[in-house]
Amino acid sequence: MTSTYSMTNKKHWVPDWALNDNIAEVLENRRKGIMKRCKELSPYQNPWYNRPHSLNIRSGSLSLCTTAKGGSTFWKTVLRLNMDSKTLSPWSKFKLSQAKTRFVVTRNPWHRLVSAWNDKIMNTYGNEWTRKMCRNRLWKKFITFSEFIEHCVIASWKHGRRYNTHWLPVIDRCHICRPKSHIDVFIAAENMKKEGKYLLHEYGGVSDPDWLMTRARNSSIRPAEKKRDTKTYQQHYLDVSREHINILKEMYKYEIFLFDYPETPFVDFENS
Repeated sequence: MTSTYSMTNKKHWVPDWALNDNIAEVLENRRKGIMKRCKELSPYQNPWYNRPHSLNIRSGSLSLCTTAKGGSTFWKTVLRLNMDSKTLSPWSKFKLSQAKTRFVVTRNPWHRLVSAWNDKIMNTYGNEWTRKMCRNRLWKKFITFSEFIEHCVIASWKHGRRYNTHWLPVIDRCHICRPKSHIDVFIAAENMKKEGKYLLHEYGGVSDPDWLMTRARNSSIRPAEKKRDTKTYQQHYLDVSREHINILKEMYKYEIFLFDYPETPFVDFENS
């Protein structure tokens, strides 16, 4: 019988934003911490054989390196509503330099995987999309979360298949630790309402960020996101084998280290 984890012995995890109400300090301390940890990873090598390119959206003084399942649709909508936004290739150095502040949204990888499965496998795309992204297997209409982890996420990593941006580590998508990447602000998806409001007001010059974010949310929310999941994201991992959770730890070890996320999905912080 395959060994699985139990939630009886959760690990304690406290995010930086839970310790400080001063958003400016949280963002600056986070940026400094990430840059310091980047130096400890040097020389970091992107493991994906067909090296992913970053996708940048610029609007006024803000430039976003998008992270699928990290609020990318929401932020594209925010930037589009705020000003005429432009999609730029990673090589558009001059145009990118016109934006004064470049930001990235990070997200707990354990939570992000559940979101990818729920949104892209369970509620959005059909069998054809699942087949392409999950080793060309013929699947029933829906696959379980543990099957998704084994045959989609882990298989693409182990067998050198094309990466999928919905579970690609942010460090590989946005090349966080490259000196030329120069990320000014790292927004935590878990605290995006407060941090996004600060970003738009202080760096984007938006006079009413609450109104803008609410409008963007109403415009970008998907049907799947309106449904309440009867499980916590942690409960989805109860059926995932220890072996596969350990592989996920290896896959996301730089993400976990760089952004100070928990090493296990089983933590005792309710907003993790």
